[in-house]
Amino acid sequence: MTELSQPGRWGIPDHLLTIEEYAALGETDTGFTELVEGRIVLSSNSEPQHNIAAFELARQLVRQVPDHLKVVPGTDVDLGLASAGSPGFSRRPDLMIVDKAEIARVREDGGMIRAEEVAVVIEVVSPGSTDPTWSSERCPTRATDTVFRMPDQLLTIEEYRALGETDRGFTELVEGRIVPSPGAGRAHNLAACRLAAQLERQLPRGLAFVLGTDLDLGLAPPGEPGFARRPDLLVFDRAAGEPIRADAVAVVIELVTPGSRRTDYRVKHDEYADAGIPHYWIVDLAEPVTLIACQGYQDGPAVTGTFATSEPFPVELDLGALIGQHAGTAR
Repeated sequence: MTELSQPGRWGIPDHLLTIEEYAALGETDTGFTELVEGRIVLSSNSEPQHNIAAFELARQLVRQVPDHLKVVPGTDVDLGLASAGSPGFSRRPDLMIVDKAEIARVREDGGMIRAEEVAVVIEVVSPGSTDPTWSSERCPTRATDTVFRMPDQLLTIEEYRALGETDRGFTELVEGRIVPSPGAGRAHNLAACRLAAQLERQLPRGLAFVLGTDLDLGLAPPGEPGFARRPDLLVFDRAAGEPIRADAVAVVIELVTPGSRRTDYRVKHDEYADAGIPHYWIVDLAEPVTLIACQGYQDGPAVTGTFATSEPFPVELDLGALIGQHAGTAR
């Protein structure tokens, strides 16, 4: 795994992290991090008014919680959404109300507070703010190495695009927060190429496809913390400019792997629907390969074998041909 030895700087790990690996990284000297399906999410420090509100809320709660519970601010919680040794999930809520016995366990044995010992989680919602003095000299770099400096603010789409590319893995932007990811792996990438080859022969003249390119979801107004995803495959209007925006997309396709299941089925599902993308196809590479065609928030049944549709254009896909032992059977 990439060393994270420089203060305030984080490397892109070469694999998705377990809870234990994430806990071993320790703290940053600015901002904070969370873990979403093995991916580190980088966040800047909250604004003073946010912290004041959280402190006041904690002060009121402390006087009223039962004796066996304790109010805990800004601490990691293991959500327990993954089995041991699998890519993990950890959040850092603004406040938690936790059983005191669990806090004693963490002090004695180490590790994180476990979700099942949390009575209440509280998040203080505040709008992201952008520093008007932001400049390229202060901007974290993606282009020169695999190490990030923690941003001192949530990023707009424009600021994020200015970072350039990493030389390993890739990044996405979620409400102004950078989410680095390692590469998807050879089998996944081969399946994406095979799917693209099938699509290319059937696309209408006015549409084009692209693999692994940033997509501006348009979920935030200009100047606000932005959202950019990097789908495995996009079908979009050939006349669209750069960057590709959600309103130019006909279909977005994600290929599910064990380290992306929750993100692809739940998180991105809702983000793409919120962005107004009309069609989202979830291709699960676990045998037998399945495809679920989603239109907005409505999901079709899981299809195996051959997927055929007339929306948003007539196409037939041989799903079995996407994985190794069936490769070469597609028409």
